[in-house]
Amino acid sequence: MLTWRLRLFYTSYFLVLGVMQPYWPLWFAYKGMDAAAIAWLSALPSLVRIVSVPAIGVLADRLGERKRVVLALNVMAIIFFLGFIGADSFWAILLVSLPYGAMWAGILPLGDNLAVTASYRDKLDFGRIRLWGSISYICAAALAGWFLAGRSAGLIYWLLLGASLLLACGSFALPDTRTTPAKRDDGPSPWRKLLATPLFVLFLLGQGCAQASHAMYYAFGSLYWRGLGHSEAVIGILWGEGVIAEVIVFAFGARLLARLGPQGMLLLGAAGGIVRWTGSAFATDLWQLALLQALHGLTFGAAYLGAMHFMARFIRMEASATAQSVYSAMSQGLGLGLGFIAVGPLYAAYAGHAYLAMTVLSAIGTLGAFFLLRRWGDRVAG
Repeated sequence: MLTWRLRLFYTSYFLVLGVMQPYWPLWFAYKGMDAAAIAWLSALPSLVRIVSVPAIGVLADRLGERKRVVLALNVMAIIFFLGFIGADSFWAILLVSLPYGAMWAGILPLGDNLAVTASYRDKLDFGRIRLWGSISYICAAALAGWFLAGRSAGLIYWLLLGASLLLACGSFALPDTRTTPAKRDDGPSPWRKLLATPLFVLFLLGQGCAQASHAMYYAFGSLYWRGLGHSEAVIGILWGEGVIAEVIVFAFGARLLARLGPQGMLLLGAAGGIVRWTGSAFATDLWQLALLQALHGLTFGAAYLGAMHFMARFIRMEASATAQSVYSAMSQGLGLGLGFIAVGPLYAAYAGHAYLAMTVLSAIGTLGAFFLLRRWGDRVAG
């Protein structure tokens, strides 16, 4: 029963993401935004995560709560999302994007924290739970692409609103796991303890760069493919195909983790980015793009499993929400935010060759994962 409840949460969450990642930049373009504006509208909400997500994680640890915080974040995210209805200019869209992004960004880290904790406690295979989110993502991306073909990009908003309402319902399926509320007089706060651990900082920096390497793909992948002559339906299939590779990694994640360990998974994911983004800079034919999309199973899938199990094994439960949130803020907030800002002018100037900058980020992430593998023993941080 718990397994299916967790699967329901991930299914509903990735319905939203399966529409948002491939098609939200197209909605920006529909609203008249150019490449630079799209880059900033993608970057600034991500940068807000640097503050909002750790604050949400600290709040969850202070309260000893997870599920109720997730439910509150869902409600507030939907309220802010309604503001996009009347937003037509860059500044109006940005004004809505910032608070919406702050609320939206806090949902998955706490959901992951509850799911990973339950998996370790009840001896469940987290990868096989998480893959249902990836399957949902595939279906959402492919079906949305099919639906949007030949239709107005303005419909993307309504697809996202409907999916967000389903996520709010799906979040009720999360287990109500609680911890002892942290006291303010217990010494340094959890996030300060974590950031005072040098090798945890190495983990954050390495994975921040590795995940920031997806900035070009997330912000301009769909626009670039459309510029190469591929239809929205093909674009949806390409996004879905990348996640199929991710599903395969999740399905066999327990075996990979047993062989490589969390740090080895992180190294595999970052190194895969070097190959993926270098190839993406020059690939134009559909068969080439399809081969490169399969590497998403490594650049995201392997890296994600490695990060989740790394934190589950080496972070105290009482600080787990904070650790999860700090990681999200660094990888999906600071890393991707700066990546989005940088890739805007790079894409405008060099089109697909901007992917080579992502290769550099993957190389830095690979070095970070290598040193983490060599230096971190079975110690507990935070």
